[in-house]
Amino acid sequence: MGEDYNPEKEDVYLMYYDVNNLYGWAMAQYLPYGGFEWADAKDYLTLPEDSEYGYILEVDLEYPESLHDSHKDLPLCPSTPAHRARNSAKTPDHAEDQT
Repeated sequence: MGEDYNPEKEDVYLMYYDVNNLYGWAMAQYLPYGGFEWADAKDYLTLPEDSEYGYILEVDLEYPESLHDSHKDLPLCPSTPAHRARNSAKTPDHAEDQT
């Protein structure tokens, strides 16, 4: 790794993922379009992927700190902190004020 390598410093590098046709794949998937309603808990893991019905789940997760470093390139459950999400939403009313 060379004389300049310092094992005490945090590793920094670029990742390249060879993913092709993500747009085409996404366009071929089922999308929700109406008839939304709250449902009781079901066994979601047994539902077939091509089911007529799909579900959006709201969950509380515990993501152990011990996994953070090994998952830093592709986090399993990325999220936007509430304060950032609230500030980033721009409505047409805001846009008119800015012009």
